[in-house]
Amino acid sequence: MDGAWWPRSRDLAAELPSLLDRIEDLVGPVERVAFGLSEWDDVGRRLITTRAGRIPVEGFRSIEASTVWLVVRGRGRSRIGLMVIPADTTQERAIRLLEAAALGGERRSPVEVLAVAMA
Repeated sequence: MDGAWWPRSRDLAAELPSLLDRIEDLVGPVERVAFGLSEWDDVGRRLITTRAGRIPVEGFRSIEASTVWLVVRGRGRSRIGLMVIPADTTQERAIRLLEAAALGGERRSPVEVLAVAMA
């Protein structure tokens, strides 16, 4: 994973625009979003509107629930993987997870990291 994200709700359509705008500020425009279906409430829309325009958003059962993948257009094209910290996580735990993600070097999957942190 390249980092972590702590949305404040399970409403992906409401949470994504601010994340995508911030990613654009840091590395370039996001072209596509892929996410694990079971982590989010029903995503009625398949396009999210951001400053860069409308972004296709696709849910997959094959993607871990606690993962969001972003395809970014910057210097070339790259893929960014983010561990999704559940919205109902306490602030103290979420901050520890965000800090751990910022340090990098984590070899466990997001599901494994969250399972240990939430235990």
